[in-house]
Amino acid sequence: MATGEMIEILHEGAEATPAHLLSGRHDVIIVGASWDTRCRSIMFCTDVSTDTAVLISYRNKGWTGRSRESMRLLANYFDNGVAENLVVVDMESTDMTSTWASLRQVIVDAYVRVGRPLRIAIDLSSVPRYVSLGLLGLCVRAGCAGRMTYWYTAANEYEVEDENGEITDNYQFTVGRWLPQPIPALSRPTSGGKPMHLVVSAGIEGALTKRMVEDLEPAKLTMIYSVNRGNDLLVKSHEENRQLESAFLLPGADSVDLPLFKISSVVSKLRALISDDVTDHQGRLIEHSLLVSGAKPHALAFAVAACLYDVKNVFFGLAEARREVTGRDFGPYYRCDLRMTLVD
Repeated sequence: MATGEMIEILHEGAEATPAHLLSGRHDVIIVGASWDTRCRSIMFCTDVSTDTAVLISYRNKGWTGRSRESMRLLANYFDNGVAENLVVVDMESTDMTSTWASLRQVIVDAYVRVGRPLRIAIDLSSVPRYVSLGLLGLCVRAGCAGRMTYWYTAANEYEVEDENGEITDNYQFTVGRWLPQPIPALSRPTSGGKPMHLVVSAGIEGALTKRMVEDLEPAKLTMIYSVNRGNDLLVKSHEENRQLESAFLLPGADSVDLPLFKISSVVSKLRALISDDVTDHQGRLIEHSLLVSGAKPHALAFAVAACLYDVKNVFFGLAEARREVTGRDFGPYYRCDLRMTLVD
């Protein structure tokens, strides 16, 4: 990360076990009590404490009981000397604006109470992008956090279980189409007249991504894919998004593979993509926006870039409904520590 920028990546890395996902003293820790059991990874951390722990309780509890069990286990974990205060925030995943307002108020109240920039930690695996990335934008622009830690538990496979206990398709996480939703605190005023350059963090639900991109009507498109230790998901992501790339006649140079657990590389690539004057095929200067529909570590990189550079909007796909999906065969475990240089 270049010197003089508002955010410095102090440390990032992936480990085989979750023991060091989180450590030290925090002012606020935020976790979602999800039906995806990756949300329980923090419970393996023994050297961590916080003034306030925020547990997001999802209204859609699913069929298996995993979400309720996650809430019970996480509440017990925080109550057992890890957190001085426990706050439970209710969330409807198809309408997150009220949850965003509640969490923003938790951060503001903590900032006023502590009287200095906060140290905040957020679980990328279990907290929706609308909240986890929006809080980064809020904290950077309002100056209310000095350090932010994000952690993420990877899964090598996924399991979908229906109400009858049947195991179904592994990779369809949602039902219905996605609505491109701007993430709060990561947007700037647009000119209203310039065409859009859209950079997409691509995932494994390509048909849904394609419809969002078509809704946004970019004049130029760039696709970024995540590379983990294996190639199966990368191959699947490219296959899923082939129709989107074909529809936009995407040249090879505009389809880029970058490491999943190296967000500094993604931020550097985004800086190169949006720092120069970019024109469309008609020679018009275009404005840059981002769409996060791929892996969450890349989504974090997109949010960091949006705070640093001239990005107009960061969109994510708001689903009509979600299926009960949980990860299997966990690891590696990723952690990223950010420092806000202007206030820390």
